[in-house]
Amino acid sequence: MTYGEDWRNARHPGHISNREYVNNTAKRWAVTFEDGDVRLLWASDLKLIERTRAFDTVAPAGGAGGATQEPGGDGSLDEDIEDSSEKSEGDKSQEGGAASDPDSDEDALLDRPLSSRRRKRQSLARDSEPAQGASAPVAGDATATTVPNNTSAPSTKKGRPRKRRNPPPRSEHDHGADADLVDDLEQEEHVADPTDLGVGNESKMKFHSTEWKLNTGRVICPRLSKGYRDFEAVYSKQDVLENLSFFEVFLSFYPTGEVDEICTRMTKRGVDAGYGKSWTVTRGLFWRFHGIIYYMLCHPESNRERYFKTTATEGDVFVEHNLEAKYHIGEALFKKLMYCFELPTDNVESDPFDPVRRFQRKWNQQVESVITPGSGLVVDESMARWLGVGMPGLMVVLRKPTPVGREAHTTADNSTKIIVRVEFYEGKERMKFAEFVTEYGANPATFLRLTKPWHGTGREVTLDSGFASVTAAMAGYDHGLYIVGNVKTAHRDFCKSWLLAQVQKREDRAMATAIVKTRGGNTIELLAAVDMDRKPMALIATSRTTRMGEPRERRFKVIRKTGEYVVRSASLQQLDVHAHYRETFNKVDKNNQQRQGGNSGATGNLEDSWRTHKWYIRDYQMLMGISDTNSFYCVRKWHPSGRQLDFGTWRRKLAYQMLHNPWIQLENIGPADLVALQGTDVIHQLLHLPGRETQHCRYCGKSVRFYCKCVPLEDRDATLIRKRRIRRAGMYVCQKGDCFAKHRAGIAPEKHRQEEAKKRKASKA
Repeated sequence: MTYGEDWRNARHPGHISNREYVNNTAKRWAVTFEDGDVRLLWASDLKLIERTRAFDTVAPAGGAGGATQEPGGDGSLDEDIEDSSEKSEGDKSQEGGAASDPDSDEDALLDRPLSSRRRKRQSLARDSEPAQGASAPVAGDATATTVPNNTSAPSTKKGRPRKRRNPPPRSEHDHGADADLVDDLEQEEHVADPTDLGVGNESKMKFHSTEWKLNTGRVICPRLSKGYRDFEAVYSKQDVLENLSFFEVFLSFYPTGEVDEICTRMTKRGVDAGYGKSWTVTRGLFWRFHGIIYYMLCHPESNRERYFKTTATEGDVFVEHNLEAKYHIGEALFKKLMYCFELPTDNVESDPFDPVRRFQRKWNQQVESVITPGSGLVVDESMARWLGVGMPGLMVVLRKPTPVGREAHTTADNSTKIIVRVEFYEGKERMKFAEFVTEYGANPATFLRLTKPWHGTGREVTLDSGFASVTAAMAGYDHGLYIVGNVKTAHRDFCKSWLLAQVQKREDRAMATAIVKTRGGNTIELLAAVDMDRKPMALIATSRTTRMGEPRERRFKVIRKTGEYVVRSASLQQLDVHAHYRETFNKVDKNNQQRQGGNSGATGNLEDSWRTHKWYIRDYQMLMGISDTNSFYCVRKWHPSGRQLDFGTWRRKLAYQMLHNPWIQLENIGPADLVALQGTDVIHQLLHLPGRETQHCRYCGKSVRFYCKCVPLEDRDATLIRKRRIRRAGMYVCQKGDCFAKHRAGIAPEKHRQEEAKKRKASKA
């Protein structure tokens, strides 16, 4: 008999051979029975076992037809439980106030929560007694005892009855400890009685516009009854995956059609920045640039200069990477490539997300073309860190590992953890005009957009608490999807308050069903179920059942009498709907953890190795990191030897294959060509001055708020503090006219002023 079954009706569940207090769960005990069965029980459940055994062996003195003694029993409690711990406060006072001395602190910990609940129930019972001479029956008494008028509970300032410290009047047939034990047992059995809690007693309760049928479950899954079956995801190249390199698998999850456009924009931007007419970014150079970034990701250093050093200084201990000698990309060329990087756009000036929207759309289309997700999907959020300025739709979610930055809503496949769809959060005001919002509201509409390619397929979607609600369940059914979601705050029309009250009373689980009609005219059955673990988990589902599902293994620490901690494990029973949710809800989180380098063997993430001041590059890094992680899960799933591959090894091999990509040889880019692209150690970059600071153009003298960061690379971050204002090193120049063009051409401001002075003299003459 395991935890979760209705074992409260069993009078003799077995003798307890050992019990240990569980440290990390409140009021939980690891109980070992003589047959070797280990259960993780609540303190009240364990106390009920002990009291039930005591009641079966002790016959009340004044009762007719008392309980018979258990055959072979001696009428006492188990030898590891003290009789004194079972006595009430009144019995201790009758014995002269002698306090019991339990064998261990565990007994005291066990008694403490039970006695507080018993005193609370007794106080509530006394407060509910009539105050004007009314009589109330007492357990074990054949007559009624009149309660005096002066025993009514006085009221507090807030009007609530105050708890009285005096014990209730005893019956004349009370026989001390035995009768008190009977009274306590009746109260305990009254709390634990499933019939009193409504199990089997169906009732209805209306929450807003939804009427719930309480204490009812579901034994047939609506999704399976409609003929839908479970199936796994399919990769379009899984038949030839064994012959593909890691880089080729990565390219299948990357929108390669955009690479040529990116290279064209990088070339134009470099020419405009004054890198020379020979400046050209090819596909091979593009992927070698990404290979350098992944190399830095796999081999973190405290300073970027270390990657390009050729000699080690005296006393400087580090790995001599020497990337310039190996791959002919020096620090100057690397920084030029970082500055020139730009994504293709739709050229919609009114759209603040135009710099990244086209690439995001192409990315979703590419992943959808290579991956057919299985029968199960997961909808959740992902975050990318951003501490700069200018990002539209910036989110602050304090519970996230990276609380400030870009929030992306993502959809993943259950069986592979591969993210198949991404949507960036664009801010509250802009999201009001998104698809499905007018009909269903913000959160259900997001869930429908993230699963739009699979509408009408009967797939089962696991929803995070940010998306799950009664409205989302009905909206999903209207679009051919079934959901299992965690309800926390969006509990309108959901019987969450009743479910939580039942769970707190019974300390296990509660359920209810409702027949509702959707906006599309369909009639469906909603299932609401709560399971109690450390905290109650409330689920809303249009699929799955309330049958017992796969048990969950719980690991916990146990405090021994010696004070040492011992790790134990126990198997906990759970409903089928909870078993499915706990198995699938963290698929997106697992993908995010791998992308951000957590416990994977690769230290750091793209946000650390590719630092930027451009928010759209951070969004690009997020999509590229998801492509990287998706490729890893693809190889792990379908490659014959993929199960032995760890994420750190995957990234190191991917970085090497990017550095030696096939386009380098096809384009005949040799070392001399790459050295020619190095150019001078000057980068012309027009930036805004901080705050409201204004300066004067060094050429025309007009007031400007721009400067060109064109100092030598080793001094580009140098600043000068003067008059409490940070003066950044560089050339102050205006972006209008030919001032910036002359500056890029190398014409000094002094020569420009001399030429202008000659022109003015000539005009006057």
